[in-house]
Amino acid sequence: MVKKKSVFREGLFQDQKAFVTGGSTGIGLAIAAELRALGADVLIASRKQENLEKGQATLEEIEAAGRVEHTVCNIRETDSIDAAVDYALSS
Repeated sequence: MVKKKSVFREGLFQDQKAFVTGGSTGIGLAIAAELRALGADVLIASRKQENLEKGQATLEEIEAAGRVEHTVCNIRETDSIDAAVDYALSS
């Protein structure tokens, strides 16, 4: 993933955490990449483990201080959402 200079101030989200649903592909991945580049710890969530692993690898290519993690989450299932939120709060 080629990262261009952001329009936002460097380090804007330093020491912050971001939880991005749909963060393993497309627009969600682009949002997660921007947040990571701006210093946030990023947790991406999606229904497919394979996409999450690829998305995490892509995000880890960005040189930034924050962590990148992933969790499976189907936003159509309440139990799945609860589990993902619990994971986000515990990490």
